[in-house]
Parts: sequence; structure tokens; C-alpha cells
Amino acid sequence: PMLLTSAKTRAISMQEDDAVLAGMEVFKEEHTSRKATGEEVFRIVCKRPSVYFDGMPVVIGIDHHITQWRVAERELQRLAQEDTLTGLSNRRHFHMEAASVMARAKRYGEALSLLMLDIDHFKHVNDTWGHQAGDEVLVETVQRIKDSLRGTDIPARWGGEEFIVLLPHTAMREAQLVAERLRRHLA
Repeated sequence: PMLLTSAKTRAISMQEDDAVLAGMEVFKEEHTSRKATGEEVFRIVCKRPSVYFDGMPVVIGIDHHITQWRVAERELQRLAQEDTLTGLSNRRHFHMEAASVMARAKRYGEALSLLMLDIDHFKHVNDTWGHQAGDEVLVETVQRIKDSLRGTDIPARWGGEEFIVLLPHTAMREAQLVAERLRRHLA
């Protein structure tokens, strides 16, 4: 109900109604957050002119709440880009991010390095202690990788127990130092 909305929201709605009565249509998607809970709300609002049975012009409004769809869409996007076990980018998403970073590095003549990491004898961990223990090793490995990198570095799970890290603005010598720091931190 309009009485529960803010004065600013009511004023915008009234302006839209006036525009609709003047012959325009309103079609918009809104994204707001509820003040009390912080919960996101997504809506599509459509307003069109009509005529009441007594001949008076009226505004017909349709308010579609699409929060579930937008939240599901966001989750699908996350699942398409993220390795579900480790939270790192997956290989497909890494390719997209790396292409952009490499193009920028090439254009501006910036240094760029790439590291590949592999957990030695990982099959032995899974075979001896089970896949749950192997998953725990992967999660801990990723945490240690993240702790050793800068915020601008781009780590990803390449597959299985293999990881890749793109190091923007990093020449060979600095990349060797990062690799050694990672090796020590993972050892």
C-alpha cells in the first residue's frame, strides 16, 4: 500500500501516474532492499492508462515480484563461474577473466605471469583417507593460496588437485618469489 511507502516513493509513483494519464506507459524493473532486514526485493512495474466504466481516466498498474527469479538467476551465475567445493573461479570463468587481463596487459605493455600448482600424491590422500579428507585438503590448500596472494591476483581451480593463478603486473622474477612463497606456505 502507498501509505507504507516513503514520501519520495509516493512522489515518484504519482509522477508516473500523471505521465500515464498524459498518454505514456511506465515499464521498469526495481531493485531495493528492505530497511529492517536488508533483504533484496526485485519487482517489475508496469502502468498503463485505461478508462473506468463511468468514463473517467484511470491508471492500471501491475506489480510483478520477481525476487525469487533474480536470486535464482544470481545463484545460477555463481554456479556457472565458481568451483562449488573451493569457491575459486572454475576453469571456464578463469578463461574469461584471463582473456580480459591478458588483452589489457598486451595493450599497455604490462608484465603478466601465470602459475600452475599441483598437489603431489593427491590420489594417495583420497585412496588412504577417503574423498572427504581429500576435499578438506583441497579447501585448506585454497585458503593457503588465497592467504598468499594479492587481491588483484586471479586464482582458479584448474581441475582435480590442479590450480592456476594469473598474476597481473608481475614479471618473471616477482612471479618466482610468489611461487616460492606459495610453495613454502603449502608445504
